[in-house]
Amino acid sequence: MTTNDISTEKLHSLSKDGISEDLFKLLWAKDELNSGPSINIPDTIVYKYGTPVSWFFTSTNGKIKKKLKQNLVSAKIEETFNKHVLGYDVLAIFISMPAEAEVTPGGANVIEYLDREALNNFLYNRKKEVNGILQRFIEPKSTRNELVRAIWSPKVCLLERSENIHQLHDHRYGLYERCVIYEGPEYYTTSAPLRGPVLSGQLQKLCEEVVAHISEVTFGQKQVSRIVLNFKVDSRDKIWLMYSTSIRCLDMLDYTNPTDAATTLQRQLLNIDSVVSLSNTVHLNPAKTYEKIVPKKRIRCLSCARDTLEDMRHPVTYKAIIKHYEHILHLLADGSSSGKEVPKNDRMISWPPDAQIIEAAGGVGFGCLYITDVGEVMNPTQVMHYTKQRHVRDLKIPPVLHNIHYKLSIKSFERCKNDPLFLYKTVQVCEPCYLVYAEFTTMLLRMGQDLTKLLTPDPAAAPALDRASTSHLDRPSSADWRAISTAKTPTAGKFLLFFILCYFFSSHNNPIAAPFLCLL
Repeated sequence: MTTNDISTEKLHSLSKDGISEDLFKLLWAKDELNSGPSINIPDTIVYKYGTPVSWFFTSTNGKIKKKLKQNLVSAKIEETFNKHVLGYDVLAIFISMPAEAEVTPGGANVIEYLDREALNNFLYNRKKEVNGILQRFIEPKSTRNELVRAIWSPKVCLLERSENIHQLHDHRYGLYERCVIYEGPEYYTTSAPLRGPVLSGQLQKLCEEVVAHISEVTFGQKQVSRIVLNFKVDSRDKIWLMYSTSIRCLDMLDYTNPTDAATTLQRQLLNIDSVVSLSNTVHLNPAKTYEKIVPKKRIRCLSCARDTLEDMRHPVTYKAIIKHYEHILHLLADGSSSGKEVPKNDRMISWPPDAQIIEAAGGVGFGCLYITDVGEVMNPTQVMHYTKQRHVRDLKIPPVLHNIHYKLSIKSFERCKNDPLFLYKTVQVCEPCYLVYAEFTTMLLRMGQDLTKLLTPDPAAAPALDRASTSHLDRPSSADWRAISTAKTPTAGKFLLFFILCYFFSSHNNPIAAPFLCLL
């Protein structure tokens, strides 16, 4: 990459929170004097859409270089990473970077620690669907994994050193228990002081060199005002720059619009929190054990279509699912635009139901409708094309049960509804869905299995709303209660009470529960 390429390239992604691959590109680029900073970086391979595209490393003369394209093969990567092993089992780290359109504040970057077996599986067998960097693990100076974080600004440089409480060679603990630092729980690390002015001065000088070099190769278009860099010191007292977690730049383009001063100021605030997190499949075990810790399996819940841990699932009876579904289907049929003169079973409703209706019903019971044949969740465009009008009589079977017993006909289902062996069969759902079904079943028992009480409440219980503690919710007005109790507009009243009650299902400590319990 030449200096001309740098000056015309749009590096707007440099100023952001999270791992920045552009930082390695800029450090590798040469200035007008064809020179670069003398900074040690470990072998860093940038992955784009599952394919290695760049390999940066520090040569013997201390300059950052980039390997040729023919070296970006799995065999070469594995050979290089295994060459520097000195006694610890961890060989590399992989930090995933989401696409620009998918970046969310906090926790966007997920880190993985790879041993010999995991690295081989990552290179040859694993399907890599995200962008990221694969970096060789630098063995620390002490027997514990450590990292030095530098928060640099033009007027101050704050240094923080953190190390893991477990020794790297203590195999009584899992790989992650021995390696996590800022990305793990705080009780796995301790803060260690930086003794003496030598190391502190060297780190501050490296930060200034990085900032100065970025300004030179971009011809002043990118001037770093604040940056958070992570360093590691090895057994030979060599300082390695690992990665940056937050960068703020004084971009000339940011000041073209003087009316946007507030947005520009907000964008300059530096994020000093950890933006790198562990995968949700990794669960740390603080107990000593020699057993190999494997990532826990995740399964997509049929009720809500969310990924859940296999051991965080609970059984729900078919009876609870059927009662919940029949209640929702009854209200959907009453709200149909087909007209009251049409029999309920002949009315047409939109299927799958609107997302707001599903959310009001607790967000359960319809997730399997949005799961494709390959196990992925439909996007809004696919849902729009998939939605159509269906007769109520064709929707008697709950989607969850129809997904499990796909050969079950409506006639057979009506017969099985009276069979206790069928009603008390169970299906595993995630914990949030289980809690919603449990709340619904409890309310059903309080009402004596008669949900019509929800649709015709006693108006005398309405004053109880004034005594309930509803400081953070809007209480239904007297006009709303009149609409509920008036026979002329039953549909509006039913839906209003339905949405209020279903909101209660999704919040266990909701103060709006009090007036509804008074109705019982």
